[in-house]
Amino acid sequence: MSRNLTQDRLKEVLRYDSATGEFFWVVKMSNFVKAGTVAGYCRPPQFYRYIRVDGENYSAHRLAWLYVFGSMPDGETDHINGVPDDNKIANLRIGTRSENMQNQRRARKDSTTGILGVVKLRNLYQAKIVVAGKQLHLGTFGTKEEAGHAYLLKKRKLHRFCTI
Repeated sequence: MSRNLTQDRLKEVLRYDSATGEFFWVVKMSNFVKAGTVAGYCRPPQFYRYIRVDGENYSAHRLAWLYVFGSMPDGETDHINGVPDDNKIANLRIGTRSENMQNQRRARKDSTTGILGVVKLRNLYQAKIVVAGKQLHLGTFGTKEEAGHAYLLKKRKLHRFCTI
């Protein structure tokens, strides 16, 4: 798979509105893709926007970075507000996988408690957080809400990328 898209080529075919985060086709690409139309499509389950350029699919947030700064981001592109289709340049930042995960806002779908950082242990709830690759035990609590509160307090202190 070729990933040699340049800023110049990108600007030949797309216009980027950094205030809205949207891309628009500058040229007619096919009978279905006309100049002036919004570019891309959202792919579930995360609903990131993807745009096909020269036969290759690219995530719109990475294209926004290329459009503005001239090179693909070196690292993961994090959506500061957690909205995967909000590709305003002011909403994007580059970080490591670990930093990107720090901005997680919801528990995984397979979570037994439905609360980020909280697991059930018999009749109690345990709060845990990962920092620098190590899992820290934050305590056990009588309710999942108490455990969730403890997790959020620690998350705000320890996770540089946390915005909740």
